[in-house]
Amino acid sequence: MSIETLLGIALGRVGLRLADFEALTPDELDEVLKQYAEQEEARQRNGWEQARMIAFSAVAPHSKRIRRPTDLLKFDWDGKPIRKEEDEKMTLEERRRLMDELTEKWKED
Repeated sequence: MSIETLLGIALGRVGLRLADFEALTPDELDEVLKQYAEQEEARQRNGWEQARMIAFSAVAPHSKRIRRPTDLLKFDWDGKPIRKEEDEKMTLEERRRLMDELTEKWKED
């Protein structure tokens, strides 16, 4: 992917300022884009879940076979855990260490 494409995504879609984009390392930009993609996926899922619930609410009273929203419409993500294993909660010590690292990094700038 070209730097122009990355710049367009970061500024146009994600909403970063040019100065923020320029200050990011490639690893930091990669993480920003990954988190943005996950956020967008969650938004889309939420929209589909709302649509399914509305359809279920309209159809369920008239059908004996449809007892759950998933009986009406199944999605790929049904039955999969929402949280990933890597999203485990950080310990207090890990959070403190991370905050110390970030504080040091921000002082350098």
